[in-house]
Amino acid sequence: LERFRAVFSDESAEAIDAIERNLLDVDDASTMDAETINDIFRSAHSLKGGSATFGMGSLTEFTHVMETLLDKVRSGQLRISKDILDCLFSSLDDLRNLVAHYQFDDAINQAGMQRVKTELEHLLVPPSSGQMVAANSPETSDVPAGPAGSEWLIEFAPDPGIMMTGNDPL
Repeated sequence: LERFRAVFSDESAEAIDAIERNLLDVDDASTMDAETINDIFRSAHSLKGGSATFGMGSLTEFTHVMETLLDKVRSGQLRISKDILDCLFSSLDDLRNLVAHYQFDDAINQAGMQRVKTELEHLLVPPSSGQMVAANSPETSDVPAGPAGSEWLIEFAPDPGIMMTGNDPL
């Protein structure tokens, strides 16, 4: 298993370098073509899938948010913007840090990773979309908390094939 983890670490570094090369080739958001977006998405998808296979939860979760953003860009639900490009660049350090954590037991920069992850999540839902925003986002800071003792019921019914996609419903 350690041999496969070593191969994954090498492939992870290559995937992150590929994302960086593609981002560096973009002059500005208006010059990013579909092929570049697809290449970045494939690299993030491979990173997420491999990390899920080896139980690298933090890397899987972080890369999943990044992959979701890229998928929305690919499908035309979001337009690539300077903010998205900047956030993708910011995510590179966190990806490298997470890979090093699992490879060498390096400490995770939790604050930096959470900041970028929150930014990625924020970019997933443009303010004009009318959708709810994350509870810890600036848009909800003026919203009062629910009454004391209030409860939430969240039901989750995963697709029967969820494990086949590398996702862990737990």
